[in-house]
Amino acid sequence: MSGALEPMAVLAGTALLSYCTWQLLFDPVRGPIPGQLLPVVALAVGVIAGLGLMAWGYHRLGVPYPP
Repeated sequence: MSGALEPMAVLAGTALLSYCTWQLLFDPVRGPIPGQLLPVVALAVGVIAGLGLMAWGYHRLGVPYPP
């Protein structure tokens, strides 16, 4: 089971990072979360989580880091 988890982590992290970055750049306050600051904070947390998932998945897959 853990062998299938790493590629899915990379895919989910890429999707989450792409969505949150797109929303932050173009329309951060549109959506189901009310307020002006809370949506930006939630999207920033999504960007960090996406990067973390991607890094963990690539690390577990043995993809080397850039020098």
